[in-house]
Amino acid sequence: MGCLNVMGGRGHVSIRWKKAVPEDVEQARQMFADLVKAGYAAFASKRGKKDVQIKEFDPEATEIVMVPPIAGG
Repeated sequence: MGCLNVMGGRGHVSIRWKKAVPEDVEQARQMFADLVKAGYAAFASKRGKKDVQIKEFDPEATEIVMVPPIAGG
């Protein structure tokens, strides 16, 4: 089972998917795409591997963390 964690100003929201359930995967994929368009950065974890920044949804990831854009000045 995978988990998409979306960080935000009011805490975070989690969406979970099972690779065997196409509707779950599509819901997580769509949320990922919407957040990337909004400027979020995505970081994926896989068992036994180093976390990496990703640009495309990976249904094989155990966890994807979405971080909102940070404004600086």
